[in-house]
Amino acid sequence: MKKILLVDDSSLIRAVLKNFTKRDNITIIEASEGKEAIEKYKAETPDLIFMDIIMPNGMDGISAAKEIKKINPNANIVMCTSVREDKEFNEAKNIGVEDYLNKPFSKEEISKIIDKYLGGN
Repeated sequence: MKKILLVDDSSLIRAVLKNFTKRDNITIIEASEGKEAIEKYKAETPDLIFMDIIMPNGMDGISAAKEIKKINPNANIVMCTSVREDKEFNEAKNIGVEDYLNKPFSKEEISKIIDKYLGGN
């Protein structure tokens, strides 16, 4: 069974992502901030991560992604954010983030990402 980690401080966004990622062969794990995301990554080793950039408690998504990439340079991380700044996009790419989705995203966009990294049903 494949695992997806959804990281966003908004419970509404996590609920939308959970709905968009729901498949029979996928377990969904959730985190509401960067430090929690790292702990969940260590405990669960998900196959794909959807990560927000702007999050509370002193650790944003880029910082959390950096830490996860230190644990596993091959971790599949997709930034899902409303931030449309080239600086954040370039920083994410420089640390090895695989993809970058702008909010609002569609179910089709999320499905394409899942198929790309986890294969289709």
